[in-house]
Amino acid sequence: AALAELREVVETSPTDPAAFSAEYLVGMVCLERKELAEADAAWRKLLGSNRLTPDAREWQKSLLALARQQYERGTLERREAESGTVAVDPAAVKAR
Repeated sequence: AALAELREVVETSPTDPAAFSAEYLVGMVCLERKELAEADAAWRKLLGSNRLTPDAREWQKSLLALARQQYERGTLERREAESGTVAVDPAAVKAR
């Protein structure tokens, strides 16, 4: 329910400053739900927006969240390679 409401804010009020906060939160909710591709897309959308600059708090938080996610993904892949196991990516399973 919360995710739908956040997405509605982004869709219906794209020029409202609250839409940027909502988009960041969409990424956080998706991350909590293990929807990594969706989280990634939300943060990349903010980072690619021509209405935000690196001075914007939402831009900075999105960059940090994306970097953290990429680091954790790389750490997991490295551990898998070292142990010879492969973790299942929930996003990949949903795509099938």
